[in-house]
Amino acid sequence: MICPTCEVASAPGAVFCARCGASFVGLRDLPPEPYRAQGASAPQPYQPQPYPPQPYPPQPYPPQPYPPQPYAMVPVMPMAMAPWRCMRCGYAGQAMMVQKISSGGWVLFAVLLLFFFPLCWIGLLMKDTRCQCPMCRVMY
Repeated sequence: MICPTCEVASAPGAVFCARCGASFVGLRDLPPEPYRAQGASAPQPYQPQPYPPQPYPPQPYPPQPYPPQPYAMVPVMPMAMAPWRCMRCGYAGQAMMVQKISSGGWVLFAVLLLFFFPLCWIGLLMKDTRCQCPMCRVMY
């Protein structure tokens, strides 16, 4: 901002002139220098206009031009009921689900058996679920 008394430029946003101490408080309302030289007023900031009164509240979404189409329901069968085919004997049907103690469970059982006997049974709870063919008994 330029001081009107001593014509020295001051830092932007300053309240007093750094050289003569003149106050800039009343000068902040004046238009900037290029606008004063032309005799025009400074551009006014945008003021939003209020909405005109409406007889009903505005809708959150525009109305649909046609009603929504219903979705087709596709039956989904559970994983245990899905058809299964054995790669060895060619059996097509439902597989048997077998749970066995995993190799990580046996390792944990052995480590806890050596170092902390009362909790060694925790490793036996770690199970793997595998598929087994009911005809040839091969596990996948």
